[in-house]
Amino acid sequence: AGSRSLKLDAVCANSVITASSRALQWDMAVQLLDTLSMQMLHVAPTIASHNAVLAACSASMQWPRSLMLLHGIDEERLAADLISYGSAIHVCAGAGQWRQALGLLSRMMCEGILPDHVALHDVMVAAASSHVQILMTTEIWLQRHPVVESVGRLQRQIEGGAASQSLRHLDNLG
Repeated sequence: AGSRSLKLDAVCANSVITASSRALQWDMAVQLLDTLSMQMLHVAPTIASHNAVLAACSASMQWPRSLMLLHGIDEERLAADLISYGSAIHVCAGAGQWRQALGLLSRMMCEGILPDHVALHDVMVAAASSHVQILMTTEIWLQRHPVVESVGRLQRQIEGGAASQSLRHLDNLG
């Protein structure tokens, strides 16, 4: 009988990383990504690999690690996408790191990636729950990054003191 050898490719590696993510084993997912990045397994990590690890860190509230991973995407010469930024924004917002979340939102816009309503919602909720006056910050950000008409509507609602109405509007966008 002939022997069969298994060959690890990006799809297999991403499957293991995704399984680790779903099992909330963020440290295992990070370790596998690091192993791939060092090319010990002769498989180049893809943006899907990084996004799966970011999802694991997000689910486990590992916001500092998420920021490091997002930086690592640049070092790998890959392009972060909406999923990459969305995961990092979500974990920062969930950890009350509203400034980090807002910075990521700005960075993704500078890279030409339009945020979805989830990313906008996460930043607003983090800012609101931190009892931060977001009017001026939001106003400045919107002037620099005109996104869509509905964001302008949110700004007008915030100016009118209707923050809860703004959050409901974001929930209805999806």
